[in-house]
Amino acid sequence: MPLISDPGGLLANHCRKHGIPFTVIPGPTSVTTALALAGNSSHTWTYLGFLPKKPNDIKRLVEKLKLVPIFEKKDHVFVAFESPDRFNDTMKLFAEVIPTSTISVCRELTKKFEEVLVGTPSELAEKQIRGEIVLVISL
Repeated sequence: MPLISDPGGLLANHCRKHGIPFTVIPGPTSVTTALALAGNSSHTWTYLGFLPKKPNDIKRLVEKLKLVPIFEKKDHVFVAFESPDRFNDTMKLFAEVIPTSTISVCRELTKKFEEVLVGTPSELAEKQIRGEIVLVISL
């Protein structure tokens, strides 16, 4: 689905400003595909977009998430995108700040090498992950 964490919003805004008609045809997004493939029983979820690049910013984000009352629910999950270049460092960081969380790593969704790995951050920290990554995080 265009416009979800991509620059398609610029195109839609441009069309709107210049009176160019357009429409959206709903379709699957990697977010909802990952939620379905993760196999969680989550009824509520929060989309975080791409995780911050700096470790301290990720730590701050996680600490903020812990403060919001809805996130105390056991069936609430967070969905985020992560770069394969930062994946291992992010998992090591998660092992420090949310060590008992369950992470579903959904990669290359709807493609030939689609894969879903599930584990704790420390279990996933040494995996070599390539391609487009969607994380489903259960605190």
